[in-house]
Amino acid sequence: MKPTPGQIAQALVELCRELPPDEVGNACDGSLSLLETHGLSHALRTFPRLVRHAALARENAVPVTMTSPTGSLGAAGQTLVSTLERTLARIVEWEETADAGLIGGVVLRSADDRFDASLRSALDQLALSLTQPLPLRP
Repeated sequence: MKPTPGQIAQALVELCRELPPDEVGNACDGSLSLLETHGLSHALRTFPRLVRHAALARENAVPVTMTSPTGSLGAAGQTLVSTLERTLARIVEWEETADAGLIGGVVLRSADDRFDASLRSALDQLALSLTQPLPLRP
């Protein structure tokens, strides 16, 4: 049975927990070779993210990336992290990034989930609704 890139990432995380630190590099090289051997070279670019997610899942943590125009929510960010940790009952690994194109608001990403509360998104939705034809009433 052919392993998936996610399964190889999980196996690497488990293996590295048992290895001395000077052997971790060899294990990483071996997992990359395993991807190529099983015809999974397309996953080489995303493999580091898969390993990170597997390590976080092992620790019952969840990665959350917040993008805002400035890249920092300050105290509001800490409040949001606390709220997420209480709601999810998991550790939140918080990362903040900047995107000046957002104009205002924030975008939160966690694994495959995305919550867009940005001004750019709201303006795009408004533009879409304004370009839709109005229904004719008899």
